[in-house]
Amino acid sequence: MNTIERKIEISEIENLLAKEGALIELQGNTITSTDPETNLKMTHILVQDNDGVGAVLFNTMALKQLKKEEVSSEFCLKLLSIENGINTSNFRLVPNKQGYSLILQNFAKLQNMGPEDIDDILSSLSYLFADVEASRKLFGEITAPRPDKNAPKATNIKAVDSKTQPKSTGNKKKK
Repeated sequence: MNTIERKIEISEIENLLAKEGALIELQGNTITSTDPETNLKMTHILVQDNDGVGAVLFNTMALKQLKKEEVSSEFCLKLLSIENGINTSNFRLVPNKQGYSLILQNFAKLQNMGPEDIDDILSSLSYLFADVEASRKLFGEITAPRPDKNAPKATNIKAVDSKTQPKSTGNKKKK
C-alpha cells in the first residue's frame, strides 16, 4: 500500500506533545516542550520537505555548556565512539560566545501524521530520553536536570483543544 504524503502542520506536533502530557511553548515553527515528570526541556523544529509534502521533525536537548578548552580531541573521541552508549541520537557542538553548547539530537521523518508517524515521533522522543541518561554516564552531570518531582514547572503553557488533538497509538515515552 502506498502512503500518501501531505504537508505536516506544526500544530499537529504541538497537539501530539500536549496530548502526551508535555508542557508546550510555541514560537513560529519551533516548539519547546517540558516533560512534567522529569522537567527535561526539548526543542522541536519542523522542517518541510522541499516539495512541500512530508517533513522532518528535529528533536534536540541541550546537555551542557562547554568552554573552548574543554573540547579536546579526547572529548571529541568520546562523542564519536561507537562504544559511548548513545545508540540512536547524535551529538552536536554549537559554537557560542562562551565556547560550545553540547546538544543531543534525534529526528523523525514524517509523511502524513498517520499512526506510523505518531509512533515514529514518540519513539524518537523515547530514544532521546534514554540517550540523555547514557550521556550522564559518559560526561557526568549535565545541564538537563535529573527527574525531580518538586521541580518548578514551565510557564506560559498554551492550552490545547482536546477536540483537535490527533489520535495517538498509545505509546508513551520510556523512562
